[in-house]
Amino acid sequence: VSSLFDNPSADAVRSRFERMIQGPEFLSDEMVEIREYMLRLPGARETVIPVLRDYDDHRESYDANAKLLEAIEAHTLFCWGAHNEPGPAIAHRAAELMQNAEVEIFEHSGHWPQVEEEERFNKRMLAFLE
Repeated sequence: VSSLFDNPSADAVRSRFERMIQGPEFLSDEMVEIREYMLRLPGARETVIPVLRDYDDHRESYDANAKLLEAIEAHTLFCWGAHNEPGPAIAHRAAELMQNAEVEIFEHSGHWPQVEEEERFNKRMLAFLE
């Protein structure tokens, strides 16, 4: 990921995000332009890289944050693409730790079910919010 900050070109962004989604047809030019812009913002590298490193260090388990998750009382919905890395086990584990959480797995999605399965995502989200 840090290489994206070295060369935040549209081609580099597109290449990275095509690996994160289930179908490259969902990756619009506008999404690429927005990400490219975000990567060029002052302080972006200093903010994002430590977050991603922390994520990589804990990607197999959120148990390190179990006490924080257990304290969340708000009704929560995890929307997770089945092809997102890491897999859905993380969402299920987090939901198990919480008092009032649900998990919805989107079988035809990677990182962005809200884009890759937009209609189903919107229906599920609206039902959750009712």
